[in-house]
Parts: sequence; structure tokens; C-alpha cells
Amino acid sequence: PSGFEVDSGDIRLAGEEDRSQLAVQPTPPPETAYTIDLSTGEMTPLPESLTGGFSYPVSPDGPMFAYSTYIPPSSSGELPYELHVANVDGTGVHEIPTGIPQPHAPSWSPDGSLLVYQGIDPVARGGDLFVVDPTTDEVRRITDLEDPTPWWWWMPSFGPDGETIVFHMPRR
Repeated sequence: PSGFEVDSGDIRLAGEEDRSQLAVQPTPPPETAYTIDLSTGEMTPLPESLTGGFSYPVSPDGPMFAYSTYIPPSSSGELPYELHVANVDGTGVHEIPTGIPQPHAPSWSPDGSLLVYQGIDPVARGGDLFVVDPTTDEVRRITDLEDPTPWWWWMPSFGPDGETIVFHMPRR
């Protein structure tokens, strides 16, 4: 559409069925996140409770976002990154307890029952892929890097069958 420009690296599709709006995270985070109407170019900020995240994949049926946030570390030893799910209207924000320092790049399964994400622990071992049920917070590691070099699996997403996961692994 004419009248607006968005760097394609900052765009995240807001749903499989309704592609008339996108969720946009300006660079660098954590700034305000927006939706953008593809027919008009109108940008609308997401509710304040959803800002500060990195990408905002929408559940396949559309009512929820999943996103990672960065919280500057405190002296209490809290993990600096958090994984959240929330309703698209900003209500129901829920932190998923991952137990790892850096959960990133959440992606929904086709039926919306699971999330896959990359978990990076740069101090201890690199990173692995994890699957979580956001209703029970049950987390399961699905990869296991045997070599504790600083490599990890990148940008996982479920295949259309919900039984396979596609990811990128940098060459060693």
C-alpha cells in the first residue's frame, strides 16, 4: 500500500487467516510495538502491557501473542529474558517459567496448543530448542547439543503437520 514504508526485517505477520494487519516491532527493542493495517497503513500501538517484546507471533486462531522480553538483570539473580503469552488486547499476560537465561523466537504449533522456542545459555552450553504447553507451563527440551560450544538452533517453527519443526543451525 502507498503512504507508508516498513523495513521488512521489522514485520511479523499477525495471523495466518487475517493478513490485513501486521504486528510491527520497531528497531531497536524495547520500543512500543504496533499493528499496521495493510489496506490503510494506519499504525496502532499495542497495549502497554505488551511492549518491550521481541516479535509477536499470533496464535493460529488469533486471540494470543507469544513474545520474549529483556529485563535488565537485578542483583536478585533473576533471569534477564522472559517468555510470555498474552491476549492480543493486552490482558492475561503470563510469564512462562523456562528456567533458561535467554528464551527467544517463540513460534506457535498449527493448532495453537504448543510453542517452540530457542533457549540460549551462552555461559553454560550454547542453546537448544524447547517446546512448551502455555496452558500448563510444561517445558520439554527437544534438542541436546553435546558439544558445549557457543552454537545454538535458530528461529524454530512448526511445520504444517504440527509434528515437525523447521530451524536453522549455523555451520560450525
